[in-house]
Amino acid sequence: SPLISLPSDWEVYLSGIDKKQRHEIRRKLRRAGESPVPVTWHLHQDPDTLDAAMDDFMRLMANDPEKHAFLTPPMRAFIHQVARCAFEKDCLNLAFLEVGGQKAAGYLSFQYLNRLWVYNSGLDPAFREQSPGWVLLANLIQWAINNQFSELDFMRGDEEYKYRFGAEDRFIVRASLSPG
Repeated sequence: SPLISLPSDWEVYLSGIDKKQRHEIRRKLRRAGESPVPVTWHLHQDPDTLDAAMDDFMRLMANDPEKHAFLTPPMRAFIHQVARCAFEKDCLNLAFLEVGGQKAAGYLSFQYLNRLWVYNSGLDPAFREQSPGWVLLANLIQWAINNQFSELDFMRGDEEYKYRFGAEDRFIVRASLSPG
C-alpha cells in the first residue's frame, strides 16, 4: 500500500523526493500557473451539487477503460452513497482541477485519522498536455501538508506515478488464527 509520510513543510517534502521528480513537479506547477488559460483547483464543498460533482468525477474516471468497466450502474450508485455519507461526516475530499473552467482531473479521497486516503482518480485525456493529474496531486499534497496531515495513503495499486511523488510501500498483512 503506497503512502507518503508528510513533513510539516512543502519544501521539505520536495527535498525528500528524487531531484529529477522535484524538478518535474515544480515545472508542471509553474506551467499551470503561467498558462494563458486559467488552471485552478478546488475541493468540492457544496452539499446541493454533490451528486453532480460525483457524476463529473465518475465521467473523468470512466475515461480509463478498466475504470469504465468497474463503474457499473450499481457501483455508481454505491459510490454516490459513500460520497454522501463521507460528506455528511466531514470526511470527503473531492478535488478537481479545471482548465479554462472545464474539469480536467479529479481525485476522490477521504480525510480520516489525520491522513488523506486516496480512493481513485480520473482524467480527461483532452487535457493531457497540461498534466492535470500531476498538477492536481501536487496541489493535494501541498494542501494536506498545510492542513497538517501526517500521511497521504494511496491505499492500493503500484502505479509508477505514486512512487515518483515519494510514496513508499507499507505492507498490509492479513492473518487468520484458528483455535486448536
